Amino acid sequence: MLTALFLLIAAWREGVGGGAAAGALMGFLLFACGVGNLSLFAVLALGGLLAGCLKDVGRLFAGLAFWMTAVLFSFYGEPVFANKEQLLWLGVGALLFLFLPQKILAGAGGLWQANQAKDRYTQMREMAEERLRGFGKAFHGLAKVFGGEEELRRQEISALVDTVAEKVCQSCGMAHYCWDEEVYRTYSMTFSALSCCDGAGRVTTEQLPPWFQEMCPRKEAFAQTVCTVYERYRQDLVWAGRLQECRNLVGQQLDAVGGILEELTGQMNTGCIILENLQESLTLALRKAGIRVREVQVTEEKGGRGKQVRLVVRGCNGRGICRETILPVVRKTLGRQMEQVDENVCHLEGEGCVLTFVEAPVFALTAATAFAAGEMGKPCGDASSFLESERGTALLAVSDGMGTGEKAAAESKAAIELLEQFAAAGFSRELAVQLINSALLLRRAEENYATLDICSIDLYDGQAEFIKLGAVASFICRGNRVISVYAHTLPAGILEQVRVEKNDMRLKDGDLILLLTDGITDAFGGERQTAQWLEEKFLPQSFANPQDAADFILQAAQEHCQKEPDDMTVQAARFWKKIA
Repeated sequence: MLTALFLLIAAWREGVGGGAAAGALMGFLLFACGVGNLSLFAVLALGGLLAGCLKDVGRLFAGLAFWMTAVLFSFYGEPVFANKEQLLWLGVGALLFLFLPQKILAGAGGLWQANQAKDRYTQMREMAEERLRGFGKAFHGLAKVFGGEEELRRQEISALVDTVAEKVCQSCGMAHYCWDEEVYRTYSMTFSALSCCDGAGRVTTEQLPPWFQEMCPRKEAFAQTVCTVYERYRQDLVWAGRLQECRNLVGQQLDAVGGILEELTGQMNTGCIILENLQESLTLALRKAGIRVREVQVTEEKGGRGKQVRLVVRGCNGRGICRETILPVVRKTLGRQMEQVDENVCHLEGEGCVLTFVEAPVFALTAATAFAAGEMGKPCGDASSFLESERGTALLAVSDGMGTGEKAAAESKAAIELLEQFAAAGFSRELAVQLINSALLLRRAEENYATLDICSIDLYDGQAEFIKLGAVASFICRGNRVISVYAHTLPAGILEQVRVEKNDMRLKDGDLILLLTDGITDAFGGERQTAQWLEEKFLPQSFANPQDAADFILQAAQEHCQKEPDDMTVQAARFWKKIA
């Protein structure tokens, strides 16, 4: 009974190979102990093999196949069992197998469980993740060291009083009376004089108590010394504050680096899924088409979309088999509309040609920008960007630097360039915004800041995410109405920590997205007036080209502007669904 139970569990968990191996092992052990013979060895091995073959059909068929093998051998072969009771108990073991809990069969706390060795990739990945976590903790520790705030010590006030007494009263004949016999009253008076300097900036002799004016022979020098000592103390506080501010910024940067490393550990686990079945199918299809491949890799992003194929094939010497032969096979095998990355370009790797195919997004986005400088002959203080990644994400961004001219242009350009770099590296938009704010904050001495208006769009499902830092409202023109997207936040580069507000919206086919700077909305009289003008004047025009739409809005804003013009930028993007 135990022999049958053990054998069927092995066949169920390990398949054909496990069942046959377990049957051969049990038959050999019984034969070596003198209990069974070679016929029993054959029954157990064959029964385990058949049970493993029928495991996918169900436990009933697997157990029945094993027991019927023993029964058939008993009737048509040599005597296998010493008596009929052994055959009966073999059936009891098979029956017991049918009623075993699924938890035992799955291996979670079962009768036996094989320790499956991790593959090399898994081991290397876990080692890399562990090291990244260690690096992240180290950077967080450094951030605490740099970012720790220094508390104001009580001894500082006492030190100021002692300094005043040393400079003025040390050689005075009344020093013993004032600082020994009347120490409490003198100390309180000196502290009040320092408090007066803190409020008014300085203290005069007339502001000192009458009893002190009558008794002290050096009251003018005393008042002057109090002012001098406090002025130096205030300057020390200013420099200490700036130093502490720099320490906090460095700590913030180190903490952000630690967050990046910790985020990378999570991305190593959930980046993509390797589709082994599709890899085998694609390899077979390419071989049938006469293409010899050296490496095939098929991956998929989370959510069952964004399939990507990487092939290493023998070089074609510019004959164009990449698009003419391989691409149709890839599309047919995967059943998706695949596109080749970098067409007409062969990426040589060793002795082969590396080809990459990605799943084509369902939607597409076309963007255009129109801008005008606030001052003639000077650069525009606004900057914009439009990026489209291989993962099916489009990014629109507009930044407005403080003021106009070269300084404003430098700030907005720096913010946009940093955003582009972080987006290309795959950082999350929230983390990218925090790092950009920290970078601009380091230049606070110049009192410059920049707004950020970001719109990220998933081209597979049309989900849009708006993030604003001090930016004015964005608008979505859909049919005969205008949808406004607001967020009340401060620009980047003012506070050490920024509050990221996100507005999510599902776009529809034909939507027109408008990102504007405050120069445009101020020209129309405000954000609400801008939305009203778009509904009344802009929508009836029915612009299909985003460039025409951006130029029209910019020209209308210049005509409506009644005050000194500011930098004006309009970024328009048309969202549309591709034809299958």
